[in-house]
Amino acid sequence: MAAALAVVEEGLAASPPRSDLGSLATGVAGMGGTVSMKSKTSAAEEEEAQLRLRMKSEDGTDQGMPPKVIALLISFAITSGLLFGIDLGSIGAALNTLSTDLALSKVQAESVVAGCKGGAIVGCLLGGAWMTAYGRRRAVSMAVVAFVVGPTLLAVARSFEMALLGRLINGVGVGAASVAAPCYLSEVSSPSCRGALVASYEVAIALGFLTASIANTLIEGLGPLPGGAWRYQAGVLPLVASVPLMLVLTQVPESPRWVLSRAGGDVGMLRRALEAMRKLGCVGANDRIKYIKLVQSQGGKDEIPAALPWHQSDNDLVGLWDRLHLQAGLPLLLSAAAERARPHGMAEAPSRTKARYALLETFRTVSAVVADAPGV
Repeated sequence: MAAALAVVEEGLAASPPRSDLGSLATGVAGMGGTVSMKSKTSAAEEEEAQLRLRMKSEDGTDQGMPPKVIALLISFAITSGLLFGIDLGSIGAALNTLSTDLALSKVQAESVVAGCKGGAIVGCLLGGAWMTAYGRRRAVSMAVVAFVVGPTLLAVARSFEMALLGRLINGVGVGAASVAAPCYLSEVSSPSCRGALVASYEVAIALGFLTASIANTLIEGLGPLPGGAWRYQAGVLPLVASVPLMLVLTQVPESPRWVLSRAGGDVGMLRRALEAMRKLGCVGANDRIKYIKLVQSQGGKDEIPAALPWHQSDNDLVGLWDRLHLQAGLPLLLSAAAERARPHGMAEAPSRTKARYALLETFRTVSAVVADAPGV
């Protein structure tokens, strides 16, 4: 019996206390956590390395755009060009009945016809100011508002003044879109298809005149219509023609070039420009977004990298973004503390230009060109 008790006592003495057992369990768990964290870190580093390699291999590839993006931009060019032609050409067939119903004099009828072109003069100036201050895509969107309001006023016009106002507003839309739409197409398209896209806009204008003539003939063939056929020819037809452009505008992004021209060192604007490039199918944009998300998921970098973590892209838009992002101190790759600690020059606030100042600058530029033109 005494021998048995001695054995038990020896066993208890050799066993670690409860606190030591807890420490041992914690240590084992900590070792497992460390291994898990190391495996996660190594996996993240491996993914980062793969993204770098992919960006290096893709930079230098052809700058062609995906077929889906080309189709979308062609739709933008055709719908905006058709609307231009329809708005200008729809008044021809409607003029006689419009003059009769509203009892217009010859001068008043001519003023209604010319009102669209007069409004277009103002629209060109406003369109230039709008796209400088608000962006290319938004300038076209603002022109669409005029494309809706003008024909609506003309469709319900009961007097010369109302008809003239509708045509003037319609002309503002025509002028603004004629400036902003080609500018947008030239900025977002790749060099390989830029000429074709801008040319398709010009062709669509001519097709718009043809479409207006055919549609007006069909409307006349329907016989007497409530309020007169001219309301459908000069009012409803241009109004309906603005719907396809409104739908296309919901699918296209803002011009990345305009966004970058206003970005400075602003993180939000730089991210917005890169996202717009991704939607346009620019080579390397999507991988840069993935790389940035990966780095930020790890907390971001604590110091400004000395160089780009990838080769600068041969794509003109992505290459421009790379240069401006590097000049700003690569803020999308930094931790929150490092981003706030950037030098003042790198953290420059986004540039803002008010529309009225842009309009005044347009007037000054036009005046300078006219003053320097030979024979003026």
